[in-house]
Amino acid sequence: MSCWTAYILRDENGRCLVTAEKQSWRNLGRAEDVAGVLEMVRHTGIPADDERALAFVNTWHCQAVAIDMIERRVRHFQCGSPLGGAVHTDSFAAWVAAAPVWSGWDVRYAWGGRQELLDAVPQAAPAVALDDPSEADVPLDVPPAALCSRDEWFVAWDAGRHEITVRYAETSADWFQSDCSVISVVRPDNAVLDYRLDYWNVVDWLARHGDSALAALSAEAPYPLPDETAVDRCAGVVLDMAARCVRYWTTDMVPPAAHERVVAAWPGWRTERLPYGYPGHLACTGRVDHDVLSSPEQLLADGWDECLLAHRDSGLQTLAVPADTVRACSIVVAED
Repeated sequence: MSCWTAYILRDENGRCLVTAEKQSWRNLGRAEDVAGVLEMVRHTGIPADDERALAFVNTWHCQAVAIDMIERRVRHFQCGSPLGGAVHTDSFAAWVAAAPVWSGWDVRYAWGGRQELLDAVPQAAPAVALDDPSEADVPLDVPPAALCSRDEWFVAWDAGRHEITVRYAETSADWFQSDCSVISVVRPDNAVLDYRLDYWNVVDWLARHGDSALAALSAEAPYPLPDETAVDRCAGVVLDMAARCVRYWTTDMVPPAAHERVVAAWPGWRTERLPYGYPGHLACTGRVDHDVLSSPEQLLADGWDECLLAHRDSGLQTLAVPADTVRACSIVVAED
């Protein structure tokens, strides 16, 4: 099925219009494409408070743009997790926000999905379908420590030396591992332990188990960090125990209701979305330049536009904590 893009426009005269377009590949970072969007919506849009527009912006719109010409706000999202997943999406969003056409505007990516479009144009509320809270209430048997198998590569964990011993090579855990989510726990003594979760929906995992997940993880040996290619289209969580902060990232949009479930499950903790995916995850745990991350040359070979690399690097620097403030695990290869 081809992509459908929903458009919301609150024009300079105060009119609020909605419309949609199939196979729309307009680039919001280019002035000529933005001008085309405005012309198209003004020509084909219907009033957001018209009964024909009731819940018009719905789940079948996998891309969307909301523009408020009066308050100079924009929210947008695109379908899927293209190229490098969340880090690519956040880098693209930073490039759009920095484009000259949006100078002086509040331009953000709507990681919360279609309801977050109303942050830009609240007048469009009648035209935006509400999320169904029951969609996330299907019970699943996912234990708090639903960890990936380590049978093929793991030898030992020395907690005193903060050392993981593995078979074959430092990267051997990746040889037997499909895609995974990454959970990093920063303990009050600033030691950081990394775990590979065999479950992609970390928002559901966080909301389901709350801080009881910490006890379950602490009973398990940690894992070496996976290569970026194993997690760039998955998800991750950083749990900072001293700061009592939950930071998660996903390649999927997280509706406000789902985010609030996490907030409710972690009372007394600050809960927020972590930008820039896996590289952002490592940056905020003191490992901004870790060798598990893809090099600029690899990213370009994988289809990244060179202009996005500077935005990725700038974003990571805003998240980075000094490497000497945390103590990560060392990896030792067992002798034959």
